[in-house]
Amino acid sequence: IEAKIEADNEWLRSQFAEDFELLTRSQLSDGVDLDGVLCLNFEGQDHYPWFQFDDDGRPFALIGPVLSHLKGRKLSSWQCAFWLVSPENALDGDSPVDLIHAGDKRVIAAAESAYGMVEG
Repeated sequence: IEAKIEADNEWLRSQFAEDFELLTRSQLSDGVDLDGVLCLNFEGQDHYPWFQFDDDGRPFALIGPVLSHLKGRKLSSWQCAFWLVSPENALDGDSPVDLIHAGDKRVIAAAESAYGMVEG
């Protein structure tokens, strides 16, 4: 059963990487502060989902506080990633990353009450 779960998780991670651009450190702007951003280990390397950075390559202001709440709930980095891109009833069906981009602080409250994560 554990092998099946791991295979499913690998498939989900691969799908995520196809759907959302993952950047390596060398692809990020020089001097960008990576404290408080999401880092995913994928295929043996650290990657950073593009959706947490603005057009200038800086992290969106709300990504740090949101991830802090999610990590406080003992969620893995992959669980955080899946939560960020999934529609949430508490956010009127929008994904948390949509609200992060809009600067909508309701996403912080949603992160505080997040539960029932997809395995990742």
